[in-house]
Amino acid sequence: MIMLIGTTSAVRYTFIEVAPDRGEIFQTALYLAIAWGVIDAGLLLVVSVFIQGRERLAAQQAGRTPAPVRLGREDWMTSLAALCATLIAALPAVAPFLVPAPVGILVWVSNAIAVAALYWVGWFWGRWTDFPRWLCGLLLALIGLVAVSVTVLLGVA
Repeated sequence: MIMLIGTTSAVRYTFIEVAPDRGEIFQTALYLAIAWGVIDAGLLLVVSVFIQGRERLAAQQAGRTPAPVRLGREDWMTSLAALCATLIAALPAVAPFLVPAPVGILVWVSNAIAVAALYWVGWFWGRWTDFPRWLCGLLLALIGLVAVSVTVLLGVA
């Protein structure tokens, strides 16, 4: 979400001479969401290999023969799930650009959706902590608001 806040606002820098239309912003934000989904998926595979490397090191230090590094079905399915989750999470913030309206309004609507989604994610994650759920949501939403503020201060949004 934070990445999309910056993208939907900063995409205007890409088009210095001609202001982008909503279709160009939608396409750019969608491509970025896909790219981040692929990055997230790839990083999960890297983490799996890293964990296996730690287990191999522990086996070597214990005098055992380490198992070969393998990426199994579960690794690939987890990676695919991360890709899908990233895309699904990005769609609500990208969707406003499908509506015929002035681009400036659409950027603000997109940012508001992203900040609201960040609040919800924080509230949801809060149940696994001893912090109040509203506080976790507020903290994540504040991060989103800072991202929006930075783009406004830079004159992008």
